Amino acid sequence: MCKSKKSYINILYVISSIAVVLLHTNGVLGNFKSYNNYIFANIIECIFYFAAPIFFMLSGANLINYRERYTTFVFYKKRIFKSFIPFVFWTFISILCCIYIYKYINIDSININLILNGILNHEFNFSFWFFIPLFILYLFLPILSYIRKFKKLLVLLVIILLVLLRYPFDYFILSYLSAIMYALIGYILDNIFLPKKLCLIIYTAAIIGVGHHFFINMTTSPYSVFGYKNLDCILYSIGIFTFIKNYADKLYSNKILEKIFEFLKQYTFAIYLLHYNILKIIPIYFDLSIDSIYYRYVVPFETILICITITYIIRKIPLGKYILTN
Repeated sequence: MCKSKKSYINILYVISSIAVVLLHTNGVLGNFKSYNNYIFANIIECIFYFAAPIFFMLSGANLINYRERYTTFVFYKKRIFKSFIPFVFWTFISILCCIYIYKYINIDSININLILNGILNHEFNFSFWFFIPLFILYLFLPILSYIRKFKKLLVLLVIILLVLLRYPFDYFILSYLSAIMYALIGYILDNIFLPKKLCLIIYTAAIIGVGHHFFINMTTSPYSVFGYKNLDCILYSIGIFTFIKNYADKLYSNKILEKIFEFLKQYTFAIYLLHYNILKIIPIYFDLSIDSIYYRYVVPFETILICITITYIIRKIPLGKYILTN
């Protein structure tokens, strides 16, 4: 069992931010069986698919008990400065990129309806789909924080959400329900002790989940089980969360690894905000195929270094810390 909550939380943030970048350079997966290295793309997809669910789970683990630290007013004030302002600013930057770099949008066509539709349908920055479910989750957190002490009720809510996710609701509704479900799971896992035998069952279920995901991708279609509402993804994400929670202290016992995780943690949100546009700009200016091995396996780590450098510089500028928060 992890003695320090900070250690396992930091590790999960770091590996999830790296996973997101690797997933977003793995577009070759969509060309089903048209590439000799499709199997490697499938491995990347399945192994790192936990990224977004873990982010939602961490939000639950960190924020559902916010009333123990500050009022609801302070909670929303912090969310506005930490999440909403950076989202608005980098959405604006993404719109500029779409106009002047990617040339997806004609500047004369810009209007409020186009902007709102683009935000809701994550047309300006695909990775920003995450923020709308996150903001919806924030709206529900005051309610969840009131019932957080009733563990059985929280488990019941998770079961109800699991059932609801089986229904063919609208995409947006499914993403909102998924965010709330993962947040609840994250809070529950953060606040309970899991016996070793139960952990082994969780790990086994996670391996079965990721194995089934891989098998389906190889035998039918790469997106047959696509979606964070699917049981494969849920089991795998729970397994990753539990494993890191149980073994984080062993990783942190290595002082070098501890310093690496502590350093990277302060840039994880910035990596999420910046990486997608950088990944789109690199192929344009360096004439690089997004299907190439270099783009898929080297560019992700170059992008992370670029994100860290940009963030370091911007945070040195007055008010820069408000657009690239920790």
